[in-house]
Amino acid sequence: MSVVYHYSPDLLQLLVSTIEVLCRSKRDVILFFRSAGVHGQVIDDLAEQVSRDPESIKKREIAQPLLVLVNEGGDATLRERREIVKRVVEWEDFSTCWDDKRLAAQGLVAQVRKRVNEHDAFTRMHQAQEAERNERLAPGRAKLAEAQRRREQFAALKKDFGALFTITNPQQRGKRSEDVLNRLFGI
Repeated sequence: MSVVYHYSPDLLQLLVSTIEVLCRSKRDVILFFRSAGVHGQVIDDLAEQVSRDPESIKKREIAQPLLVLVNEGGDATLRERREIVKRVVEWEDFSTCWDDKRLAAQGLVAQVRKRVNEHDAFTRMHQAQEAERNERLAPGRAKLAEAQRRREQFAALKKDFGALFTITNPQQRGKRSEDVLNRLFGI
């Protein structure tokens, strides 16, 4: 089974850089991911390493494996991927960043917003094309459905007409043939 990566490599690196400057401390990076719904052994191990020896790891080294983990998770981590991007895109208060990193954080968040908007624009264009295609094909589909309905009605009439020859009572056969003929000319 092949792994589908949902974040492109450039978006992945952009998110790593952005989260690195948005979060003031390594514990904040862990908290950012936990609040986005990321859980499991990897984040527990990273949190343990941060609490045991904070100088042994950098914020980038926390964000990178966690983003790769949710990126490789497929549909199982779809909610977490969306939540991470949503949290970055909706980041408004840059006062929590280090003073010398505030402008960088604003620029990186703007870049992520731009990428998300571009992706959303392509998605909207694709949806509009699909809607237009469905609208254009709707009359043809209606004709096909009508033709199928008529074929089914004629098949039922043919069956009922064939069944007339098995009826031995002339009166019943006459009543049933009247019904079949009415249905035939009513179509």
